[in-house]
Amino acid sequence: MEQPTPGSSPGGIDLRMTLISQVLKEANYATHFIGKGHIGAYSNANLPINRGFDSHFGFLGGGEDHLTQKEGTLFDLWRDYAPAYNETGTYSCDLYGSEVVSVVKKHDPTVPLFVYLPMHDTHSPYECTAKWMDPNVDQSLRQLMQCMLTCTDNVVGEVVSELKAKSMWDNTLFVWSSDNGGPQYWAANNYPLRGGKGTDFEGGVQTAAFVSGGLLPMSVRGTVLNEMIHVCDWYRTFGVLAGVLPSSGTIRGASGSGVPTVDGLDMWPLVSGANGTSPRTGFPLSQFAIRVGNYKFVNGSVHDHETWNGKVCNRNYTDKDCEMGQWTGPTWPVSNCGGGVGPQVCPHVCDETSNCTRNVECSAEGCLFDLSVDPLEKHDRWHSPRCSSRCSTNSLQRLLGDTKRQTQGSSTRGVLHRGLQTSRLIMGFARQCAPSPSRPTKNDLTSSAPRRAVCH
Repeated sequence: MEQPTPGSSPGGIDLRMTLISQVLKEANYATHFIGKGHIGAYSNANLPINRGFDSHFGFLGGGEDHLTQKEGTLFDLWRDYAPAYNETGTYSCDLYGSEVVSVVKKHDPTVPLFVYLPMHDTHSPYECTAKWMDPNVDQSLRQLMQCMLTCTDNVVGEVVSELKAKSMWDNTLFVWSSDNGGPQYWAANNYPLRGGKGTDFEGGVQTAAFVSGGLLPMSVRGTVLNEMIHVCDWYRTFGVLAGVLPSSGTIRGASGSGVPTVDGLDMWPLVSGANGTSPRTGFPLSQFAIRVGNYKFVNGSVHDHETWNGKVCNRNYTDKDCEMGQWTGPTWPVSNCGGGVGPQVCPHVCDETSNCTRNVECSAEGCLFDLSVDPLEKHDRWHSPRCSSRCSTNSLQRLLGDTKRQTQGSSTRGVLHRGLQTSRLIMGFARQCAPSPSRPTKNDLTSSAPRRAVCH
């Protein structure tokens, strides 16, 4: 099972950087942070209450017991400036759900409102209460994951109901976005996409997302966007809607020098239907992968950015890493074993009996996919017969490494800047290589399409 990052670990968002909460305070928004932190706990200055939020209720680490609010032997639950010892002991989903509804109920509707609600569900450790459990789900781990999601869905419904009760919904923009795909090596399913959390495959980076609220024009409600949006784009988009950031041009991302400028692009014209094309054409996915248009280069990412190192993952190989690049079926996992409650005692071995297909090998040099015709990442163009000797990975690996260092250097121009140089290499190499494979067959795509952003 995943080991959460300790809340006392050094680090945090650079204090010179301006958070979206601080940006929105310039427009007199009331700002509230409820739920999971995991953005650093190095000092009191890193506390959300000191970073532009009017209130904060939640934990600072990356994961903790949902029922006790403990991380190991230590409590990790904070209200504003201090630990909230007397508020522990409630299932986290119910705890944060009650808090966010209370915040909305108390809010003055004449004041603009921003709420950041990173729910702890459905993050490890995987725990739930009988209140949200569906007894009809026949697989214990899948039942537990669905239980957590059901509770989260209920919280969203209660928030929407309260906003409507206060006549605030008609002027609300509600954005739901995950930070990564589900951990399919445990009990999540990213079907029909390949891989999941811990990988740069589409199952790990093309996350479930939707936009709702009365602010959305009627013409786009119920439609599907097949355009590219990065989570960092919401920073500028929210700032533009609040009237405090420009829709284009450079935005200084910090109060001091030596910090990257803002990479986010204004997505409101796209989301609102005013423009049918995204202004974004690519971005680095990690130090090991980059997306440029429809092309995607992945350099060995399997789990937590470890490399394959030539490992052969055949049907009998049970190493966890060998399940990171798999394609699961519409139902996953499908079997119980040994009465276990976690992957340590109930591993999901990927074979012909477990409704999943394994093929993670891309070699140490990586893979190049054309997502326009291969959204499930089954055909590597990098090692195709017509790919010339000039298709060397050396330049790409160097630039991807520079992208990593960019976030640590003292003089940068934004994380995406180096990606522009990498994109030219990818586009050039792609033209040299074999034509794209034929479009996926019905058997490749089964009955579902990859996830896209949805407007409700």
